[in-house]
Amino acid sequence: MNSNLSFSTIQNLIKKAWDAKTCFPVQTKEWNESLPELGQCAVTALLVQDYLGGDIAFNKTYNHFWNILSDGEEIDLTKNQFKSIPRLNIDSTVTRQALLNSESADRQRTKARYELLKKRVKRLESTLPVSLH
Repeated sequence: MNSNLSFSTIQNLIKKAWDAKTCFPVQTKEWNESLPELGQCAVTALLVQDYLGGDIAFNKTYNHFWNILSDGEEIDLTKNQFKSIPRLNIDSTVTRQALLNSESADRQRTKARYELLKKRVKRLESTLPVSLH
């Protein structure tokens, strides 16, 4: 992935690539364009980590994943699905390996959804003007 992109550009590319096919399977029927971040947390956290590094945070209560960069900054591109919650506590961090290759990841098709999101973002990235690369 192109780590020379601005955070804003990365964020926009990811958000444009979300749809029901990249959504957490049990939320697919609820997914809609008015709340595109619904069910996108795991695959989005993996992709943000591809671009920016850092760790993946996890909140057990909401089964939610987001990123913590090496400088401690938290990035959660999917937090709008929790509008009524001011801040989610970090219960633990998870490895890419666990998020992509666990039994629950297999049931939730996390790897396939992540690969689809990554492919879409790469395709969108290739259409950017050279000045943004």
